[in-house]
Amino acid sequence: MHYPANAATDPAASVRKASDFRTAVPTIGVEEEYLLLDPLTAKPAAVADTVAAHLEGSAHVARGDIQRELLSCQIGTATSVCSTLTEAEESLLNFRRNLDAAARKSGVRAAATATAPRIDDSYPGVTDKLRYHQLKASAKGIVADQFINGQHVHVEVPDKETGVQVLNRIRPWLPTIVALSGNSPFWQDRDSGFASWRTISYRRWPLQGCPPLFADAADYERRIQRLVDTSVIIDRGVLTWIARLSDHYPT
Repeated sequence: MHYPANAATDPAASVRKASDFRTAVPTIGVEEEYLLLDPLTAKPAAVADTVAAHLEGSAHVARGDIQRELLSCQIGTATSVCSTLTEAEESLLNFRRNLDAAARKSGVRAAATATAPRIDDSYPGVTDKLRYHQLKASAKGIVADQFINGQHVHVEVPDKETGVQVLNRIRPWLPTIVALSGNSPFWQDRDSGFASWRTISYRRWPLQGCPPLFADAADYERRIQRLVDTSVIIDRGVLTWIARLSDHYPT
């Protein structure tokens, strides 16, 4: 999720007061990731640079809408802060239309699927960013077949303390949300037997599934910092519970 050019430069500055949440509907933002596939083989194609260049040349896509992901066969987007679900939907549909055109110009197809149905035996290309190279170095075997996408929904919270209590309260609903959102039944050219192979594959990372119960925001911060300090995770970006607080936005 990104803040539009006419928004406050400091995300915290655009957050409403806690008292405003008694009647107001929280704002939302959505991040969505896509695989770039060869149209003949349906295998991932490492052409994200080319597709991104075509997108940047479009008058209908802002440069901030384009995000690079771990692998060079992936590309993503993030909406601006949205006041309604319809606004978020329209933003994603606009990006999907332009992504489809850019992908076709690059000789591939873009797929909003959580896993690649089939992959090559060769090691995938990693996007040339320091953090992605660090991820590869720390978990080379996992990155080797991390052809995994996601859709991440940000919901505004007035402060971190409230956010932690929200996490505690939505835990019983998380399995249902995962079940409703599953769209990755195929893996390695076979029916995996699971509606969401993404969920199964992600279990290889250090932190997955439902977050634990937290006493308060201080407890949340203390536990995460211990995970970083003991090198269980290389940084807070590898905090991949199904639900978690954002380090960058008030969500």
